[in-house]
Amino acid sequence: MNVRIHPPARRPAVTHKLVWRTETAEHSFHITVGLDPETAKPIEVFYADGQRHGSQLQHSIQDACVLISLLLQFGLNPSAIAKSLSTTPVFGIEQPSSIIGVIANHILNERIDRMTTSPTDGPANTTADDTGTAETPTLSSGSLKPGEPSPFPEVGDEVAFTRSPSHEWETGYVMSREFGSRCIEVVDVNAKPLRLRPGQYRSAAR
Repeated sequence: MNVRIHPPARRPAVTHKLVWRTETAEHSFHITVGLDPETAKPIEVFYADGQRHGSQLQHSIQDACVLISLLLQFGLNPSAIAKSLSTTPVFGIEQPSSIIGVIANHILNERIDRMTTSPTDGPANTTADDTGTAETPTLSSGSLKPGEPSPFPEVGDEVAFTRSPSHEWETGYVMSREFGSRCIEVVDVNAKPLRLRPGQYRSAAR
């Protein structure tokens, strides 16, 4: 049996936004990948943000990160993890069937040699410590461009919404969406989730 390699107390880390897609919804979340300072290979992964605190999905993401971290630290290659997990066709395209598959595929495909992320993914070259957190992670506002109409917003987009016809318009960020009903779930300024129907939301860029 391989000996577990424990990460050093201080190591570089990158934070990314991931999306788990099914035929009925999209669930976005952020993870932080800790890298070996000498080889820049991933040695751990942990949940950063993006799901309602205490929700079943948040706990599933956290547990998936723990399992993948242990596999990496016992010497298993990311490709061996990813290829062992199931996939499901979503609108004709094979997608990971579970949260753990989404995370494993991301680690496999990540360009860790440059240790950077895209502008919409999150911060690059942060530093993780042995408490399992990354310093100063910042979440993006998504791919919405000023003046661009968004009849059905993407996960991570900022939207304007109203709770009822008698309420004022507020702003929040899309956390998930349902293709059939075109309902979305947003979080308001107090980080409270709210499910909205068509007509209750619009692009914040208007």
